[in-house]
Amino acid sequence: MLANLVQLGNLLRSSPDLPGVVRSIATGAARTFGFNEVTVYLSAPGDDHFRAHAVVGHDEARDQTILDTPVPASAFAALMLERYQIGCAFFVDQRKHRYTPEERALFPLSEPSLGAPDQRPPGGWPAGDKLLVPLRDRANRIIGVLDLADPADGAQPTLDLAKELEVFAAFAAAAVESARQYEELERTTDLLEQQLKVRHELLDVSATLLSTLDHTAVFAQIADVLKMLVDYETIDIALVDECANELVTIFAQDKWSKEMMLFRQPLDHGVGGWVVRHDEPQLVNDMTHDPRGVLVPGTDLEPQASILVPLRFMGAVIGLLAVDRLAGRTFDTRELEIVQLFANLAAIAIRNARSYKEMEVQASTDGLTGLFNHRRFQEALAHEVARAERYGVGFCLLMMDLDRFKSVNDSVGHQRGDEVLRDVAEVLRRCSRESDFAARYGGEEFTMILPHADVDEARRVAERIRGQVADLSAVEPGLTVTISVGIAAFPDHADDTDGILGAADAALLSAKAHGRNCVYTSGDDGPAAALAG
Repeated sequence: MLANLVQLGNLLRSSPDLPGVVRSIATGAARTFGFNEVTVYLSAPGDDHFRAHAVVGHDEARDQTILDTPVPASAFAALMLERYQIGCAFFVDQRKHRYTPEERALFPLSEPSLGAPDQRPPGGWPAGDKLLVPLRDRANRIIGVLDLADPADGAQPTLDLAKELEVFAAFAAAAVESARQYEELERTTDLLEQQLKVRHELLDVSATLLSTLDHTAVFAQIADVLKMLVDYETIDIALVDECANELVTIFAQDKWSKEMMLFRQPLDHGVGGWVVRHDEPQLVNDMTHDPRGVLVPGTDLEPQASILVPLRFMGAVIGLLAVDRLAGRTFDTRELEIVQLFANLAAIAIRNARSYKEMEVQASTDGLTGLFNHRRFQEALAHEVARAERYGVGFCLLMMDLDRFKSVNDSVGHQRGDEVLRDVAEVLRRCSRESDFAARYGGEEFTMILPHADVDEARRVAERIRGQVADLSAVEPGLTVTISVGIAAFPDHADDTDGILGAADAALLSAKAHGRNCVYTSGDDGPAAALAG
């Protein structure tokens, strides 16, 4: 018997697979010790139940019930009493222990053994009695139980049998511990491999992502790359509006995208607001029942799991990245970690794009009026000339100059003069179409490109501008503001960039020479005020 136990112990230690180890324990106990019914129960760390991992028996229905029924640790404690003890094992004799209905549900009898418990042969082991052998780890904690019943020889257990089972139980417990350690090592290895894979993928896309300076392209790339790492159904990106103390959705791939883009969420409401305020990610697998949840107006309430992570840049939370699963699908903590890793990179990419956009706007915008500046105007004019030449279309150019603006500064002061320039810029915005390009050319000079406009249309726009600038004089007594406008048409008056600019400037000089506060077209002999519409 000792040789058999050593051989069995070596077999158990040779398998790193926990299900394989447990099956070997069950079949080894049955074959080595001659039991027809063997159940191997194991408990997980922190679990107060034992669960059957392997069963050897002859009643399939009973065996399946055992596999499906967790047994509370307290139920085993009620059976493994000192008065039932034989060596390391506990023999539960139905003459000494009457099973309660709850215990019988946890430890069902096999079909042929449903007779009365007192119907037993003299000195024999009837079905229904059981021998329980605890499996103890190195710290002497019970990590499992062998439930043995129906011995082939029908003999009741002896102390010698208990001693042999103690050796077997020690081998079995050691094999279970080794298999669990191997499983944990495999899980850790898999996790490390997954994290390494994620980091490699992030590294692969980081150069492209961080070099993308267009807002829309950045958001689309964030959505595409994250989708490869964590499967989701919807994604939203919101940035913090510090002035309004709100989260503003700036990107959404969602069936409710339109509603999301219109939604502004106060930072003191919703899970998203909580994430930004506390600078902590949240994994919420039942968003509909989270008390912090806020329903976006115009959308339906439906089962939703969400991962929400703050977007941080230079120690500050600049926004929020949220991914969702619908129809009962949930996320796990590993996926939360991946989204967090990606959010760190995404925040830098978003901020990089925003910074570039801000610098681009700053470089091309006049700081006082908010109109495009001289440099940006020159680029736009060259582009419009090239476009007109390529497609055989025309455009008009307005050159404008405030009349005697030095006297305005002298009479009302330079600060009020700056306000007048801003007022004139607002007039240009009101009088222009969406496709028109207005710029401050320098000082008190302004210009406007009107794509696809003919001379008559340009005159009407110019006259509206002239009239509304003149109306500014009525706002403040003693303030007189007027503007002169010169018009040139491409290609009628010039067919290149310098030419169209020179023609418009010459028309402006004609307007100045003929009394100011009027509109002249290149080649005109008189003002065009009569064509105002």
